[in-house]
Amino acid sequence: MQLEYKKNKSIFFSFKKLSTVFFENYTVSYISLKAKEKNNYFGSFKDNKFNPKLEAKITEKIWKEIPSNFIEAKLGNYSFTENSFSAIVTIDCRVSEEATKKLMPKIIASFKARSTILLNQLHGKHGRVFWENCYKEEAISDLKQLNEVLKRL
Repeated sequence: MQLEYKKNKSIFFSFKKLSTVFFENYTVSYISLKAKEKNNYFGSFKDNKFNPKLEAKITEKIWKEIPSNFIEAKLGNYSFTENSFSAIVTIDCRVSEEATKKLMPKIIASFKARSTILLNQLHGKHGRVFWENCYKEEAISDLKQLNEVLKRL
């Protein structure tokens, strides 16, 4: 079964030819994080197109560094809205399912910490908390769910 990509922003690995075996060997998650500031922090939409600010570009750079720090993680599509960041993350759980459950919070914490440091440097501030404390994580267990999430991105 082939997937359809209608809004493919960026993809770092192929979801083609996925089977139930894939979803047994990998944990696929949709994550969403919100900025504490609610004033078009990452950019704005004009003519149905997102115009990113420098803050979005810095956040994107940090996001793309995750696989170099967490080799079990593969990044899928991601997107920005004015005040939030959403993405798909796949973690290889063939080693240990228990380790996989603990890895996502570590990935998110690392991403939030590194992006906060760089965003504070950009604004000449120190110690400001940038992200909301909680984040949304949704497990994706089949192709139907994956397609639904891809439509949101």
